[in-house]
Amino acid sequence: MDYYSRAKYFRTKKRLGQNFLINGEVIQDIIDFAKITKDDIVVEIGPGVGFVTEQLVKYAKKVIAIELDEDAIKELGVNENINKYLQYFNFIGIKIIRPFLIGILDLYKSKKISEKELLKIFEILESYLVRRIICKNSSSNLGSIFYTLHNEILKSGENYLTAFKKMFFGTKIVENRFPNDDEFSEKFKSTLIGKNKNQILYILSRLENCNTKEYLDLFQVINGKKKYQIEHIIPQTLSEDWIVDLGANYDKIHSIWLNRIANLTLTAYNPELSNKSFDEKRLLFSESSLKLNKYISNFKKFGLEELNERNDYLLKIAKKIWEYPKDMISFENSISLTLRENENIFTASKLISFSFRGERYEVRSWAEMFNIIVKSLHIEDPTVFYKLVKDEKYKNRITVNSADFENLREIEKGKLFYNATNSTSQKIQILRDFFEKFDISQDELIFEVSM
Repeated sequence: MDYYSRAKYFRTKKRLGQNFLINGEVIQDIIDFAKITKDDIVVEIGPGVGFVTEQLVKYAKKVIAIELDEDAIKELGVNENINKYLQYFNFIGIKIIRPFLIGILDLYKSKKISEKELLKIFEILESYLVRRIICKNSSSNLGSIFYTLHNEILKSGENYLTAFKKMFFGTKIVENRFPNDDEFSEKFKSTLIGKNKNQILYILSRLENCNTKEYLDLFQVINGKKKYQIEHIIPQTLSEDWIVDLGANYDKIHSIWLNRIANLTLTAYNPELSNKSFDEKRLLFSESSLKLNKYISNFKKFGLEELNERNDYLLKIAKKIWEYPKDMISFENSISLTLRENENIFTASKLISFSFRGERYEVRSWAEMFNIIVKSLHIEDPTVFYKLVKDEKYKNRITVNSADFENLREIEKGKLFYNATNSTSQKIQILRDFFEKFDISQDELIFEVSM
């Protein structure tokens, strides 16, 4: 069958800009012009149904074909699990990982690593990249990792997956760290999602697909086969109904939360929703097949309290999808720190445990540590905290009014609260101030952390 006869059975997609080259002479001219030899590894972006691909494999050492269209993938006979991750990376949009991907895919094609090992590496890599996007970590220095990582792993002589973890979690990650759960949790709530539509669709679709039987095909959403769009629950322009629902602080809530993850979902009827009231939206959400929308429809109203609740709900899912690797600590170096250290060191580290006045506590986060210390100090002398409430310096830190802070924790039940939105570095600075007020040496608090 000639190229034309084969092509007419495959429907091209204008939204993907698909055009199939069916002239065999032109295909040969391209290959001749590229001077491809048996020493070359060729990466073909958008192979379609493989007309050029099948000629490339005759000349090149290896051909790595990366395709977005799921129908074309079936034609090519590509491993769907592997291609799923390659498309994830494409949607995430960080191109500097490509040299590493090319190297490891070549290794897999040569059967030097298993599919299981390859998928585990892809799983870790996806979590790393997404956590950095949410935490707004710059990707400008990542080239220093990914341009050389593959070759350095090969030089180590170790099992590839084991060496990958050691290098990725060890010295290679000092400046470009894998954001831990503390940092990810803190930024997940406050991050404003950018203008990269594919990236937003990817994040929301992945959240939708976690632990659900009715799988939302991310590729069909992004390719336009399924007409899902990004929807702001609290709309971009507030109607009178929304102003009333949000209350006196409607303008502040709107400006802060509009483009945060907690206020975004996917819908198939975006124009219909527009600026409708929450009661009207809730009815449509209840009829949606998406669990993200079913969850929203359970609320009777949608304001600050509901935004915080939905944020916690989505964060719990996000930490499962883009997991902080359980075995990461075994590849890290544990060190001891005191309050005297620079704040940046704490931000770049994961807390394993801490000791206060000789008693050791195993904790999972800096927030948990902070809560334990503050309550211990309060038990020692509550009057100090009530004096601090009156101090102008602490008005954004401690209060007796539970309405003062969006995210608060109790120090004394129903009477005394602290602002829980502080970053890790701010927590350290606050503890220094508290220790000074209580006349406690900074050396009495020792942290065991991994870098």
